[in-house]
Amino acid sequence: MLVQDNRLTLPSDQDASGRTLGETEIQFLSEAIRSGTLTSTKGTFVKQLEQDFSALIGVKYAYACASGSAAVHTAIAAIDPEPGDEIITTSITDMGALTPILYQTAIPVFADVDPRTWNVTAESIEKCISDRTKAIIVTHLFGNPCEMTEIMALANARGIPVIEDSAQGFWPPITANPLAALAVLGVLVCSKANTSRLEKAELSPPTTMP
Repeated sequence: MLVQDNRLTLPSDQDASGRTLGETEIQFLSEAIRSGTLTSTKGTFVKQLEQDFSALIGVKYAYACASGSAAVHTAIAAIDPEPGDEIITTSITDMGALTPILYQTAIPVFADVDPRTWNVTAESIEKCISDRTKAIIVTHLFGNPCEMTEIMALANARGIPVIEDSAQGFWPPITANPLAALAVLGVLVCSKANTSRLEKAELSPPTTMP
């Protein structure tokens, strides 16, 4: 973030602002290209990323996907919903987090969000639970964490798996642990488009709004 003439210049995914790419990244990129092995099944970089990331957030498995939408799709496919099963999700999210529900022949059920945090709550989720509920997708919008203790207590009591969509910030400074490690399945994204939203949100947190 830069301040020029009393105006904020926010990081953007359209240029290099706010990024920390340098010679180290260029060296690794060059090494990967010169190796001639540009697939994750035969190369070493993706496997190393998965191992390092799983160790960082304290989970047993981590799998790299081509995009956040692909990761959400993979998580929903792992839940394996039957046609007509319902998946509770937030009413504020990206289409990339909704289409995978439809691809897997499930029905999205939209839980309301708290007007102060813009996130779903255990109370709003509970109102949406039915006999057809197969899973709950919790989105930490703009890097603002949901109240996971209450949500996980509800989900565990009902025997419903939770998928955490942590694309917009998996380890905000106000939590002791990474968010994506709290549920059965977690989705993380390294895209600048998503981290830019988190950086912008930190300038004006939703919790300060009426």
